[in-house]
Amino acid sequence: MIRSFCITAITATICLAVICCSSSPQRASTSSPKSGELTELNVLTAPVGQDLDGRPGIDGFSVRVYANIASNPKPVPIVSGTLEILMFDGTVYGRTNVPPALHIWTFPANQLRNYEFTARIGIGYEFSLAWRTNVPTRNLISVGARYTSPEGKILTSSLSSVTVLNK
Repeated sequence: MIRSFCITAITATICLAVICCSSSPQRASTSSPKSGELTELNVLTAPVGQDLDGRPGIDGFSVRVYANIASNPKPVPIVSGTLEILMFDGTVYGRTNVPPALHIWTFPANQLRNYEFTARIGIGYEFSLAWRTNVPTRNLISVGARYTSPEGKILTSSLSSVTVLNK
């Protein structure tokens, strides 16, 4: 129980640091957004992989996703389109040729309510995702989010690294 509390406290501290220091996300277009259109997508991951199935060994990770619109400083709910969580094997930081994702989880907007939470900063989505057969081969994975609007516009987050020490 104390170990669980310590891990939670450390994770919360690191997540707060990531929020304060994260780089700006990539935007799908340079045109002015429509009223209510998502303009920013942010991810926060736990710094290390997690044991999600109760058997020894890391088999997944947790991630929180926040979406913003230009007219509101607080994260807002995603009410249409599709949110995807992407996992890459290794780190892709600084690479210009990003490899294909090792695994992609897809969540239509009507399914996101199951993952929604409300915090002081606004609405977010929390996922604990197991990679099942898509086991990373490196000590780090990169995790990001991609939103596709009903019109087909794509918005991506910056990537976050998670240590999985897969040995």
